[in-house]
Amino acid sequence: MELTASQKKAIQRQFDCFCKKVLREEARDYIRSMKRLAEKESSFSDLSETQISELSCRDEYPSDLSTFFVRGQAVVVRNDRLADAISALPSDRQEIVLLSYFLDMPDREIAERLDMVRSTVQYKRKNALKEIKKKMEG
Repeated sequence: MELTASQKKAIQRQFDCFCKKVLREEARDYIRSMKRLAEKESSFSDLSETQISELSCRDEYPSDLSTFFVRGQAVVVRNDRLADAISALPSDRQEIVLLSYFLDMPDREIAERLDMVRSTVQYKRKNALKEIKKKMEG
């Protein structure tokens, strides 16, 4: 059965109407999804320094770190200037500073390990800190 010209025209209009509805709804869905994304997303330029630092990570490589060995224990220093200042110290003061500040040992325990008097450890530690401070300021 063959369709008349007016029936064909009616079917064509129905199909055109259907296509327009589909495209209109797709456009609405797209706009809604873009609004949802805009509510959830923010530009990097809008973030504060603390928020950016929370999102970032920093790679550490062994070649970037300075490692000191104290009585068989490895002590890693991440700051290059501090590592240079510590390496400039005499070995006994170097050990005392590393044991005290990086391995959190009290003077009494350091004195036992290094076979010294506690007051000597305290004196050498204070002088070593003065030298480190002078080296890092200069």
